[in-house]
Amino acid sequence: MKTDPTKEKQAVYVGSDNSATVTCPHCKTRYKVNAGKVTTRGRSSKLKCKCERSFSVFFEYRENPRRDLHVKGYYRTIKEVHVRGQYRTVPTAKGFTEMIVRDISRNGIGFVVQAGHELKIGDKVEVMFTLDDLDQSRTERTAVVRRIAEGNYIGCEFMDVGDFDEATGFYVIT
Repeated sequence: MKTDPTKEKQAVYVGSDNSATVTCPHCKTRYKVNAGKVTTRGRSSKLKCKCERSFSVFFEYRENPRRDLHVKGYYRTIKEVHVRGQYRTVPTAKGFTEMIVRDISRNGIGFVVQAGHELKIGDKVEVMFTLDDLDQSRTERTAVVRRIAEGNYIGCEFMDVGDFDEATGFYVIT
């Protein structure tokens, strides 16, 4: 069953000047909005277009924009142990568990896991997935769980932001 795009919430990136470009899902008109005047920060806002129809928008106030995607990947929990004067990362579970990557930014990743997962905020995970770019770039990163939401959505912050590989960096900004 197809979902009606006019019923879905539209995520819109807010620039440093507090402006955001919004597209009406009904008439496809694009226009700039002053997000600084929005009083529903952190929640969805209902906007009314010039075509007299309403739709929901969520304003993303982030330093690094998020890019949506839908690819299969794998994760496993890890921990750092101190061995002979150095910290090493070791897995805390046997094997990897399947996930679906929903979005990625320069600083983090969001993915969906099956019900019954044991992830907690603060857990460290290793994630592996292949981007849907032309080169099918394989990505392996370590991250910290920062958010667990309804629908088994897991939001993570990459631990190794400075080591962002070129393929993934290019994917996020294009």
